[in-house]
Order: sequence, then structure tokens, then C-alpha cells
Amino acid sequence: MMIKLQVNLKNTQTEILFDQQMLTIYSEQPATLPPFDGLLLHTNQQQITQIDYLAGEITTIPNGPFLTLTDTDWPEGLAHLGCLLAEQSSAIKTTDLPAKVPSNYRQTLRPLFETLNLILERFGFNWQPAANPKVKPAAKARHRWTKAISPYHLTLKRDKQPALPFGKNETKCA
Repeated sequence: MMIKLQVNLKNTQTEILFDQQMLTIYSEQPATLPPFDGLLLHTNQQQITQIDYLAGEITTIPNGPFLTLTDTDWPEGLAHLGCLLAEQSSAIKTTDLPAKVPSNYRQTLRPLFETLNLILERFGFNWQPAANPKVKPAAKARHRWTKAISPYHLTLKRDKQPALPFGKNETKCA
């Protein structure tokens, strides 16, 4: 799969143009955001956490990095695309998206979905939370006396002698 992209780099944002869509990555919170019809993708440590569909003015600009996706040809289809993107992980929250994507829209949006998914993955964004490596529990303390633990010395009346286990809870000086 080969995709032609036009990438514009600015101080606080990266604009990626492909087909009729524009994906903008904001690395920090801008002072203002122009009104647009499209998707707003919230991120936390390169993981997409929330998808919102916006039509027009933005009331609150998210803190931290976020992405916007606009389509000049078919802005109404982006709500269904957002629904397809949200299906990638159960951890993604959604607002103002349709509950279900019709089957005919699924087939129409599939190429755009795959293209967007590839672009996001190449720019370091992922859908699933990072897996925490399982920590191996610490070994249990040994409460039973064994001969392997045994060689230690007792000092009795200025005489140093090795102590050996004798019985269950006794030691004997050799």
C-alpha cells in the first residue's frame, strides 16, 4: 500500500494532507482553534483515549497533545469513521458519535480507515494501552532449617566453633 502525503511542519502542529482529508497533530494546546467539522482525537502518551465529533465551534480546547481530522468532501462521514476508530479499543471514550455504523458505510469507509490507521501508527499513535509487564513475585522466606544454610559459628567463652543443626529446633556445637 503506497500513500502520498503532504506534510507541513510548524512550531506547535503537524499537518498531514492525504486524498481530501487533513490530519493535524497539535503537540501543545494552541491559543485558538479555527471552527471545523470533523473528529477530535484526544491523546495521552501517544495513545488515543477519546474521540469526539465536532460541528463548528470548539467550546473547550483539550490540554496536551491532540489530533483533528477534517474531510472537505464528506464531513458527515467522519462521524461514522470515528465510530469505526473507537471499535479498535474498548478503552476509547466517545461523544457525539452514532451508536452503530451501517454496513454500506463500513465498506465505503474501509479504505479511509486503513489509510488513517497506517498513518497514525507510523506517527507513533496506538489504539491499545501499553501492556504492563508482569512482575515476578519475590521468593518466599525460608523458615525451615537445612544443612545448606547451616555453616555458621558460635562463640562460647572465647572459643569459636561451628554450629550444626540437630533435631528440629536445636543446634549443636561440633
